[in-house]
Amino acid sequence: MVVALGEVYTGVFTNSDELWNGLSQAGEKEYDRFWRMPLEEDYGPQIYSSNADLCNVRSTFLPRIPRDSCSISF
Repeated sequence: MVVALGEVYTGVFTNSDELWNGLSQAGEKEYDRFWRMPLEEDYGPQIYSSNADLCNVRSTFLPRIPRDSCSISF
C-alpha cells in the first residue's frame, strides 16, 4: 500500500461503513488521513488463497463474518 498511497494516507480494509465513517472523520480531524481500499467478494480467491500478503488477515473480512460485526485491518 505504501507504493499506491505513499506516506500521505494509510490504507484501510473494513467491511463496516459505520466503522469507516468514524475512522475517516477522526483521521481528518487529526490530519491522520485514511483511504478505504476495495474489499469485494471478487477478491475472494486472492484473500482465501495462501497469498502471503492477505492470508494472515483473511479471516477478518468478507461474508464469513456476520453483518453486525465490525472489523478493520491496516
